Amino acid sequence: MDTLLPPNTPIDLTNCDREPIHIPGRIQPFGMLVVLSRVDLTILQVSANIAGGLAVAPEALLGRPVDALLGAEEVATLRAALVDDQLYENPLYVFLADGTGVVIAEARRPDCEAFLGLHYPASDIPQQARALYMRNWLRLVPTVDYTPVALIPDLNPLTGKPLDMSYAVLRSVSPLHLEYLVNMGVRASMSISLVVDGRLWGLIACHHETGPRSLSYDLRTACEFLGRFASAQIADLQHREEDAAIIQRAHIHAALIERAATSPSW
Repeated sequence: MDTLLPPNTPIDLTNCDREPIHIPGRIQPFGMLVVLSRVDLTILQVSANIAGGLAVAPEALLGRPVDALLGAEEVATLRAALVDDQLYENPLYVFLADGTGVVIAEARRPDCEAFLGLHYPASDIPQQARALYMRNWLRLVPTVDYTPVALIPDLNPLTGKPLDMSYAVLRSVSPLHLEYLVNMGVRASMSISLVVDGRLWGLIACHHETGPRSLSYDLRTACEFLGRFASAQIADLQHREEDAAIIQRAHIHAALIERAATSPSW
């Protein structure tokens, strides 16, 4: 993959494969983001909308311990998750060989536009986006016309760089992707990754034509479980097909050897 584009570079179809989508510097406004130091749980960054949600100025929280936001029981749970290194697990459409995609199944209302059989080029999901799908099983866009919320401060004070939001549910998505959804007539979306043998096999793409469409934590967890279960089943079926093909080739090979050995003419 080529070098990622500098921040604030205009994005279009010619350079979207180099868009640094893991460091957008913004979040979607259906939640609030708090960035903590792993060492002592000091608050390093907060999203600007925390003032409206918690009635406290963002700047008043910076540099303070997380106890300023959470109760003792919640802090204890967070510390336990850190000790057990559970933070990368939540603590509470197939791709062809050349990377192009095809919609192989769908479920929809009769009045919705059909996408079954639709083909799309590999460039529709750039490599850096595929890498994010591998790290994060779900991607949520409750509404395509949201106003992104900035982080305060804009750079992480420990690294001096934009915050890596690869695992953040609230991560703001590429404006180009939002335009893509709008052009499809989609107002809200959720994607569930299908990962087989360490590669992105495909996606379950869920679309809503009106929006906004928010999903509860329990439903998101169920969707992630569905993605993991379906991925395991796909892997099992693929491996069975591969084993059957190997056995078939072995039988053909043995038959050819036998015929070559017993035939008077090659």
